[in-house]
Amino acid sequence: MINRRDVLAQSVFLPVSGSASSQPATTAALSEPNSRPSEITPQMFGAAGESAVDSTAALDRLAAYLNADGKTAIAVRFPPGVYHYRGAGLSLNVQHVCLAAEPGTVTIVAASTVDFLTLNGLVASTSIRGLNFSGGAKVITYSSSQANVTGFHVFADLEFRDYTRSAISNNAIDHPYLKVMRCLFRASYSAQAIGIAFGGYLDGMTLEGCTFQRNTIHVKIGPRLSGSIHLRDCDFLNFSGGERVADVWIAPNVTDGGNNAGGGLVVSECKFGNEGQRSDQTRVLVAVESGNAAARADLYPELRWVGDGAYMSGLTIKDCRIASVGLCTAPFITSYIGHFDRFLFADNVCENSYPALCNFQIPTGAKQVEQLRWVVRMLAPPFGRRSFARLTNTDKVVHLDDPWGAVGA
Repeated sequence: MINRRDVLAQSVFLPVSGSASSQPATTAALSEPNSRPSEITPQMFGAAGESAVDSTAALDRLAAYLNADGKTAIAVRFPPGVYHYRGAGLSLNVQHVCLAAEPGTVTIVAASTVDFLTLNGLVASTSIRGLNFSGGAKVITYSSSQANVTGFHVFADLEFRDYTRSAISNNAIDHPYLKVMRCLFRASYSAQAIGIAFGGYLDGMTLEGCTFQRNTIHVKIGPRLSGSIHLRDCDFLNFSGGERVADVWIAPNVTDGGNNAGGGLVVSECKFGNEGQRSDQTRVLVAVESGNAAARADLYPELRWVGDGAYMSGLTIKDCRIASVGLCTAPFITSYIGHFDRFLFADNVCENSYPALCNFQIPTGAKQVEQLRWVVRMLAPPFGRRSFARLTNTDKVVHLDDPWGAVGA
C-alpha cells in the first residue's frame, strides 16, 4: 500500500529565484554520466524565448531529456520570454513534474489543436507555477485512467487563455490532492471548453482565489466524488462567446451507490457574477455524464432526468455573492438526478432574483422529498426584492430559515 506521507516527503517544488548559468550546458554535456542537474532551462536545449523564434525543437528535446530518467526530480525553470510551440504536444513519462517561472514573465503559445502537455502514468507530484499559456486544446492533462494516489498536484499563479477543450483535466479513478490557486481561465471565444475537468476520488481538492471568465463549463467535478472538496474565493463570470451550460457542474456518483457521494463539498466566499450571464443559464448543475468519449474533458452533461442510480450528498454553498440578470428564467441550481440530499445553502448575499433556488427530480419509491434533509438559511435580499420566487419545484425542504421573506410564497 502506498504511504501518502512518504510520497509527500519526496515531493519537489521549484524555486523561481536566481538566474541561469552564464555558460548554459549543452545537451551533450547533460548526457554525460553524473551530469544530470537538479534544475534546467529551455535555453539549455536551444530555446531563445523570443516571440519571433520558434521553440518547438528545443521544448521537444527538453521533454526527451526528462523522459530519459522519469524517476529523477528535475525542475524546469523558464526564463522570461515567449515560447512558441508548434509541435504535436509534449508527452512526459515522469514521476515528478516541476515547471515554473516568475509570474507574469513567461508565455507559452501553442496551436489550438494541440494537447500541449500530457502527463502519463503514475505522477507522484506536480508543481506548475507562474506560467501563462495561450492556445492549446487540452493544455495540461493527466492521461492515466488508473488510481493516482500520490502527492500534491499544485497549480499556482497561472493564466490559461484561448484553449479550445480544457485547461486542466484528468482521467483517473482516484486522484486526490489537486490544489489550484490564483489562476485565470478564459477559453477561446467560440470554443466548447471546460476550464477544469477533474474526477476520481477527489479528497483534499482545493480551488482557491481563481477567476473563471469564459468556458462552456467553468469547473467539472466528478464523477466518483468522495468528499472534502473546497471551492473558495473564486469568481465565476460569463464573458461573451460560445455555448454556456453552467459555472459548476457536479457529476454525481453512479458506481458507489450512495457512498462517496460528495460529503464535504463546500463552495464558499465565491462570486457568481452576472457579467455576460444569459437569462436561461443555471449556475450549479448536478447531472450525469453523457456519451462515451475516452477523455473526461470531452464528456458533457446529460441534460435530462435520469433514474435513481445517481447520488449527490453533502453539498454546502455558503457566504457567496450571487447575482443574476433582471429577467432570469433559470434556477440557480438544476439537478437531473433523483438523490440530491444533505444540501446546506446558508448566508449567501443574493442580488436580483432567480425563479427558484433549485429545480430537481422528485425522488421515487420510498424516499420522499421531505427526506432530502436540506437546510436553507436566507439573508435579507437587497433593495427589498425576493431572491428566489420559489424554493424548489416542490417547495419542500426539511428546514427553511427565511425571516426576511427572501423566498416567494
